[in-house]
Amino acid sequence: MAGKLSTDECLKILGLTRDATPEDYRRAYKDLAEVWHPDRLAHNERLQLMATEQIKQINEAYAYLLERWKSGRLSSPQTVARARPCVLCVDDEALVLKGLKRQLSFRYDVMTAPSGQAGLDTLFGDDDIAVILSDLIMPEMDGIAFLRQAMLVSPHTTRILLTGYKESIPMAVALDRQFLFEILDKACGEELLFQTIQKGVDAWQARRERAATGHLQQP
Repeated sequence: MAGKLSTDECLKILGLTRDATPEDYRRAYKDLAEVWHPDRLAHNERLQLMATEQIKQINEAYAYLLERWKSGRLSSPQTVARARPCVLCVDDEALVLKGLKRQLSFRYDVMTAPSGQAGLDTLFGDDDIAVILSDLIMPEMDGIAFLRQAMLVSPHTTRILLTGYKESIPMAVALDRQFLFEILDKACGEELLFQTIQKGVDAWQARRERAATGHLQQP
């Protein structure tokens, strides 16, 4: 577990040195996550189990180093903390993104991405996103695949699926709270939407606090 590893051990896991920056962490993590992602080894159960353990260690080392950096225990942070929590909205429909940004901007900083890949690129470039709000049906990478990868890229961020097709989500996925915090219907209404996002923000803050004290847990 990263909470029991030293900084040097975490750097070694990512193949980095003491002079590495958060951008170096993200680049190394992205490369290692692509190599060790368990889905690539679905044809071999033994190798998939090995990859799962490997990516877990990589994931924890990455999160640990980011927290050390942001707390000033590795170096001075390069970014100013946001005044409000940030929500990343991912949807392939521009009008939906525009509406969500207008709706949510009263309470949160809002970023948008028009695809799962664009969402991942945003996460790699910003380690201070509190909540992801993702559509389910998108071309190339659907919301489930995107959120599973987002869990590896930004483990502290709360992941919410916003969809008009809840009935099409497999039961096993709907119950998998390891990578999915909540599933909301697009017609859920503003009150429930804000309540769920705020719960997600609270969960994000709690995970960051645990990580800062060395008690990392998978969200």
